[in-house]
Amino acid sequence: MKAEPYLFFEGRCEEAIEFYKKTLGAEVCPRSWRYKESPEPAPIPPGNENKVLHANLRIGDTMLMVSDGRCEGRRPSKALPSRCR
Repeated sequence: MKAEPYLFFEGRCEEAIEFYKKTLGAEVCPRSWRYKESPEPAPIPPGNENKVLHANLRIGDTMLMVSDGRCEGRRPSKALPSRCR
């Protein structure tokens, strides 16, 4: 069985993507969406339409799914190193 983690970054997904690209050579797969591109309205605070609804990152043979979540201001995932917070 292969696990594919899904990480939520509470509004800081772009920063996390750049970190994974720079440090691990992650590649952003073409099927990525912003909230404004969603076929159904998403329950997010106004002004967050350009946040990441969903993105796939390939790191070697591993697929990592990431999102900004609902941008509710919760604490970000521990997967984002402290120097990036």
